Amino acid sequence: MVDFTNHPGLNQEIWTQSDPYERLDALQKLENELAIEQCRPSCRLETVVAGAAHRGHFEPSYKDIWINSDDVIANNSPRDAIDTVAHEGRHAYQFDVITAPEKHPEIDISLQQQWLVNWYNYRPADVDFTRYRNQPIEADAHAFADGVLDAFDRHQADRVHKVNSDPAEVSQSIIQREIEERRAQIAEQKSRISGSSKYEVLREQSKADADTDSDGFD
Repeated sequence: MVDFTNHPGLNQEIWTQSDPYERLDALQKLENELAIEQCRPSCRLETVVAGAAHRGHFEPSYKDIWINSDDVIANNSPRDAIDTVAHEGRHAYQFDVITAPEKHPEIDISLQQQWLVNWYNYRPADVDFTRYRNQPIEADAHAFADGVLDAFDRHQADRVHKVNSDPAEVSQSIIQREIEERRAQIAEQKSRISGSSKYEVLREQSKADADTDSDGFD
């Protein structure tokens, strides 16, 4: 399970002071760690404007995870965004299991088949929410994300305990230093965002396809 001590950008006090790019970068690092743990390709995180009911989406065609921009830009808590990344990343894992089962001996054949059948007979939330929530790949994704959130909550509780027992342990100066170190690490990455025009065209086409294709999952 994720060790959130390796993800300072997702600490509540740092998230609050971070800009949207820094927040997305912190979430990308989380996705990268989850992908390594799950022996699957890492997905690229992208923010999209979506309604409040749509938190995120895994797009298998381009190995993207689309996350509601409100959870990154407007939400002063990282918890919802962490939940979405863990949930959609689990869908990426499920997809890897059913398309490359030889990589995943940890999943028995019966479960692989169950996920495979469900993947191509997916029940959208807006049709029947109860059936959507209880179908195998969604039940599994929700359970996995709940475990990640439990780890995050424990980490935050430990930090609060340290602050209460020794305020200097997580002082404002330490927090500011962590923020500056993270900004220095990602400064070079920003210049690459504007150079992805070809990718953006493909992504926009993929978004349009997602409106009529049920191969991506919420």
